[in-house]
Amino acid sequence: IYAAGDVTGIAGIWPNAMKQGRIAAINMLGEKLIYDDRYALKNTVNFFGLTTLSLGNVNPKPEENCEILMREDRYNYQKVVIKNGIVQGVIIQGNIAGTGFWQYLIKNKIDVSGINKDVFSLSYADFYDQDQNTGEYRYAV
Repeated sequence: IYAAGDVTGIAGIWPNAMKQGRIAAINMLGEKLIYDDRYALKNTVNFFGLTTLSLGNVNPKPEENCEILMREDRYNYQKVVIKNGIVQGVIIQGNIAGTGFWQYLIKNKIDVSGINKDVFSLSYADFYDQDQNTGEYRYAV
């Protein structure tokens, strides 16, 4: 039996599921690979209809000199903690669809300061592309 994604119980988000699917496919072809990416500093909960994603360091100490950005409206709250252009943590309440890329950014210490876009408008598409030679989809950073 081969498995990938939510059914594995390991941080069921798109980037992890994609990597798990690749490894499962290679194993189906006879090669023996192990999925060893256990980075899952993530928590999602749903209290009384308010869905919340908490990922990484969301409450830095003052001496850490982090920039804390917040945005909210009637239905959503977003907080992004950045230090030297690198996302340290996020809290997203309300609509958490499409938030899986944040884990990749934090885990891999991706510098977002050079992206000419509001941090709250970032998406998976900003960090993903297709290899021109193989057609394989992959993270661009």
